[in-house]
Amino acid sequence: RLFGFKKELARLKLPAPLLFRADASMPPLQHAPKTILADVPCSGLGTLARRPDIKYHRSFEDFAQLSQLQQRIANALARMLKPCGKLAWLTCTLNPNENELQTRAMSTAYGLELEYEFTTSPGSSGSEFFYAALLQKKAEKLLRTSRML
Repeated sequence: RLFGFKKELARLKLPAPLLFRADASMPPLQHAPKTILADVPCSGLGTLARRPDIKYHRSFEDFAQLSQLQQRIANALARMLKPCGKLAWLTCTLNPNENELQTRAMSTAYGLELEYEFTTSPGSSGSEFFYAALLQKKAEKLLRTSRML
């Protein structure tokens, strides 16, 4: 995916951001970037048209483990995010436990504001479905003010 991303940026003549492969639950960065794009591991239920084998290889345990992994990733990235920084959360599933519930938990625990949210409509004519959310970490001043209220 990283290779494809770099290739697409070159095609569009856009500057390449810092791209690397790492365990997102333990980011190896010393300084947090202003924006984090997290294409997190998910159940992949939104890709069943292309990958029908998923329904035969996923168990209820898998869903629970993926949700826990996502929670570890969310915690690590939200803690790392600077005030006013943004986190883009992407999955290729329509499972609320991997989407809306994760972003709501991050919002509550880390003072993130949901700026934008998109879910492919289940009735969509497309063959793939995904979820995207853009969250912004509140400035420290705003956090202190809201805690006082």
